[in-house]
Amino acid sequence: MWGGALFAEAMLRVVGAYTLSVDTMVWAGGVIATVTFTLTIFVSGALVIGPMEKMVGATLSYARSFAPGADRYGDGHERPRTVDVGRGSHGL
Repeated sequence: MWGGALFAEAMLRVVGAYTLSVDTMVWAGGVIATVTFTLTIFVSGALVIGPMEKMVGATLSYARSFAPGADRYGDGHERPRTVDVGRGSHGL
């Protein structure tokens, strides 16, 4: 996305440099850059909202899987409680 936008900006500057006067290109260069960056930020932001919402949702559901429960050690340890290691007749 950004590569295409910046390439288009460069091509527009080259065309402007050969067709417009130097005085015009001095102020037009700033306008071209401002418009390019503003449009690219908004368009690329709109394109990533959906995938980013999915990633945040997946991360939240993964984080919630570590919530403490009756079948878990301590404060949400990821392994289910199947055996108590270190307790018993072996003296540990």
